[in-house]
Amino acid sequence: MIGNRIRTAYHCEVELLTPLHIGSGERYVENFDFFYESSRHHLFVFDRNRLLQQVAEAGEETITSFFQAVEDESLDKWLKSKPEGIHLGQTLLHRFSCDRKPRDILVQLRTGTGEPLLAGSSLKGALRTAVLARLSSEEGRQSVHHAVRNLLNQKQLNLKFADSRICKNLLGLDAQKNLMRSLAVSDFSFARDAVKLQRVVVTRQTGRTSMQVKFPVVLENIPKNSRAGGQISFDEFLGEYGRKTMGFRTLLSLPWLVEAIRMKTEKTIATELDFLKDIRGEYVSDLKGFYRQLQERVRSLNKDEVILQLAWGSGWKGMTGELLNQEELTPQLRDTLKLAQQYSNYPFPKSRRVAITDDGAMPLGWVKLTFTDKEEIRRREEAKIRKDQQDEAERQEREQARARKKEEWERMSKVEQYVAIILGSDNARSQVPEKDALRDVWPKLDSLEAREQKEVARAFYASWSSQEKL
Repeated sequence: MIGNRIRTAYHCEVELLTPLHIGSGERYVENFDFFYESSRHHLFVFDRNRLLQQVAEAGEETITSFFQAVEDESLDKWLKSKPEGIHLGQTLLHRFSCDRKPRDILVQLRTGTGEPLLAGSSLKGALRTAVLARLSSEEGRQSVHHAVRNLLNQKQLNLKFADSRICKNLLGLDAQKNLMRSLAVSDFSFARDAVKLQRVVVTRQTGRTSMQVKFPVVLENIPKNSRAGGQISFDEFLGEYGRKTMGFRTLLSLPWLVEAIRMKTEKTIATELDFLKDIRGEYVSDLKGFYRQLQERVRSLNKDEVILQLAWGSGWKGMTGELLNQEELTPQLRDTLKLAQQYSNYPFPKSRRVAITDDGAMPLGWVKLTFTDKEEIRRREEAKIRKDQQDEAERQEREQARARKKEEWERMSKVEQYVAIILGSDNARSQVPEKDALRDVWPKLDSLEAREQKEVARAFYASWSSQEKL
């Protein structure tokens, strides 16, 4: 936390617990961005810009044949023919095993330099949903009840703004007077090579106790276990001012937000487990196991950690829809909101998006956020610098001490060195640890002068005497 009354900032680390897809709004198109090799069930995605550059550099004949292949929807055959100047390996983005050809591929949002991105706006949107849920709970869900009554009584309704009354009551009347202005969230960019292709299936409830696969989807994603860092901050000045003059219902802070996210996540997990409780079908067992493990993981979080679901895959529950309990979604309200009216005898939503991974089937978009006080980070960095400096000073001191001992040893006479080895002095052990008195010194007695022999003999006598006393 930065120590002032203007803004409180925290470093935020995102760890992906399941694959994450933030859509760019673009799609890879078959026979222009990818082709499918049915004989080997391989799907190849290439970089459109690199391919077009190669085509442009290859000359007029190649350009003509390329666009003719695109028009004929036979680009895969054209690429396999290996036209001169076209090197497919240099344009490939993905090679992916796929049991059937997709209609298209959803593209992951990236930065201008190509890094896959969790946009701050996406994360802030998920945090906004948690804030709304807590504020709604604290007021006894009055705004929700009032909004539902109004929805049922309206003749004409713009569905895009069906939740606007709730948002205005809880967050503020307009953008200038909105509580969420006091929260800022940065973008989070991941390693450029992190993007993978992911097969996702959309499953739906087909009976009271059964789920079946509806259709598959292929998309780019940032895989499980990926990490990225960013920042969230709270404008304390605006928060205080907003409470006094604009009717803000609370002062946003990290402890308040952490509690809001945990309330939201616990409800989402409980709702999913309740939905899956009596259902059987494809991937249901994996989903049940995932949510049970996630429930345990949420309970063991540290005080500045949270888990939540966001982005593509969170669906209705990632938006304001979860403010409504299942029993409130009556056939009349579902008809008003156009929520799968023809399936009103089923709970809503009855579909789930499931990622098929090596670790089993799992929902998308679950992340763990870890918040660290920026002042604490500064203190840690300063402490690390001091520790590194201290370690370096101690290393240099040890080097200097070794140099002094070596110099001292080299100044000693041959007999002085023999005596030191016999007596086992510190200097002898550090300079010639491999030397042994009986093996390396005793045989050399005969080569010494009488005076030197006496000096060495006295050293042996002193050494043996001390051993006998022990």
